[in-house]
Amino acid sequence: MMVAIRCVHCVYTPADNYLIDCGSPTNTSIGDRVFVADVSLSSTLAPPSNNLANTSQNSVPSVPTSYGTALFRDARVFTEPSSYTFQIKAHGRHFVRLYFFPFVSGGYNLAAATFGVSTQDVVLLNDFQPRANATVVKEFSLNITSNTLILRFAPSGSTSLAFVNAIEVVSVPDNLIHDTAKIVDPQGKYWGLSGQALETMYRINMGGPQILPGNDTLWRTWENDQKFLLNADLSRSASFAGKITYMDGNTEEIAPEVVYATVVELAAAAQNTVGANINVTWQFSVDANADYLIRFHFCDIVSGSAGEIVFNVYINSWLASEVDLAQITFNSLATAVFMDYVLKADDASSKLSVSISPSSVINGLPNAILNGLEIMKINGSAGPAVVVVPPGSNKSFGIILGSILGAVAVVVVAIILCVVLRKRKLAKQSSKTWVPFSIDGLTSHSTIADARIAGSIRPESLRKFGETIEKCLADSGVERPSMGDVLWNLEYVLHLQDADPSVSEIDSINRITELSPQVQNINTIFDSAPAPAPAEEVGTSVLNDLTDVSMSKVFSQLIKSEGR
Repeated sequence: MMVAIRCVHCVYTPADNYLIDCGSPTNTSIGDRVFVADVSLSSTLAPPSNNLANTSQNSVPSVPTSYGTALFRDARVFTEPSSYTFQIKAHGRHFVRLYFFPFVSGGYNLAAATFGVSTQDVVLLNDFQPRANATVVKEFSLNITSNTLILRFAPSGSTSLAFVNAIEVVSVPDNLIHDTAKIVDPQGKYWGLSGQALETMYRINMGGPQILPGNDTLWRTWENDQKFLLNADLSRSASFAGKITYMDGNTEEIAPEVVYATVVELAAAAQNTVGANINVTWQFSVDANADYLIRFHFCDIVSGSAGEIVFNVYINSWLASEVDLAQITFNSLATAVFMDYVLKADDASSKLSVSISPSSVINGLPNAILNGLEIMKINGSAGPAVVVVPPGSNKSFGIILGSILGAVAVVVVAIILCVVLRKRKLAKQSSKTWVPFSIDGLTSHSTIADARIAGSIRPESLRKFGETIEKCLADSGVERPSMGDVLWNLEYVLHLQDADPSVSEIDSINRITELSPQVQNINTIFDSAPAPAPAEEVGTSVLNDLTDVSMSKVFSQLIKSEGR
């Protein structure tokens, strides 16, 4: 999925903004944010816990200055399952950040702790054991639909511990995560992302410095890309001092301007090699057997004019997209764009790579760019069902629908022709009375079939066809079937006709042994029918009627004994 962004310069104010310094006796200020001591929020913690741990500032490893060391000096320790409860003012997407630093304090060795963290809807961490002598901030993006968020900490064993140093629960714009994304392999579309729980694995600023939380409106950290870059000699960094343009009503919450103002592109030597197959690749360690949402950030700040760069993007060697930024941004330079892709678990391994490479469709010097990258693990245990549409499904549906509607059109034309011919015959007889088809005084379906094919039509198929016509001609509108029902019945007629001839004739409850009066007097109905609706209305009606087909009606057709 491709999205262009237009910036509306404003400061985002979250509706929910819980900043908790766990285990601390006093509040802690980090920049312009205040983390409240959880001792003053006893009502949020259940059961109440007096297990506190603290360490000296000197024992905390160096961490980004925007986080500071203060948040890692204290911890709330749990010897039994415990939870924090937060009242949610605004349903929707929230960041939940959990701060961890294992240290030894009194009788607690937090480095030996193994525990799980969950909400009432999703497991965030399972058998988690923070790495000794290292700080870590786990960030999750959750779609919260209830009035409360419960964060539950549970030791993994009877002798284990759980702990947390600080907690953030902050609402973010819902459009931060769109509902759909392209699937890399097999190519298709992934639905349901807006309801999924996501864990941030990596957030990378290509070609620029690390961006600390204080310089991001949503308090995010963006790492520098150098330690992930495999072939640094094939690339170079560039920066831009001008104004970045955001489009489509979004803001810097998607990514700050500084991300789009720096870029990695092909090195000069690589750009001077026309036709060369050159890839710039970054590689990341990830959890295997998981789905990943991968977001690319692009902004052409290196071209002299729009349209100079067309390039390919690869994920794990799979071609994700051919990118023509000029087409997306309407020939504008320095315009921010992001593109979302999903890598399914079948293609995921412990290593995830992304690459950029010049496209062969452009005649100029080759180049490719990347400004930023986000990799988020999709937690499949939360949110609505995910719908994956394989490639060609829309085309296949169109073919199927077109075929069915074509069959309906043929039937309608056949009926109209029958009516016209019959009216001409009756006009010659100076009578408007429909004379029933009769064999030995009885009306019969077989007599309405073309004599050239009458012998090859299966009786049960013809009866079902007659039944469908009869219902379509019912006097009351509520008794007439929807177009969806007509389509299913016509398909069933076809299946009955194609069934194995050795199968005995069915005795359906829908069987019509005689032509109904409605069918016998079809000319009268057509004489009094209103003028046909315009084609546009008919098309809309057909599509609307398709939504009326119930699954029970569908499966009622499948229980018949004839071969399918």
